[in-house]
Amino acid sequence: MNLLIFSSCVPLFTALTGGIMVFFAWRYSRDSHEKMLNRRLLLYLLALTGTWTGLFLYLALPEVFQAFFPVYCLSTLA
Repeated sequence: MNLLIFSSCVPLFTALTGGIMVFFAWRYSRDSHEKMLNRRLLLYLLALTGTWTGLFLYLALPEVFQAFFPVYCLSTLA
């Protein structure tokens, strides 16, 4: 069970770290095309974060996942 939780936390950590880096790149970008690309990448990484959070909650805390389910569905649609 611990290995399963760890293996689902690694992609969640990667998506969160990538989102933070893209957020700072978006704030300091100069070109409008670069801002648009960074904004789309940030939204994609936020959707990935929501999807991996849902998987983690489903595996570790199924009763909490029931309350998180609508957010999980929205993140998988993005």
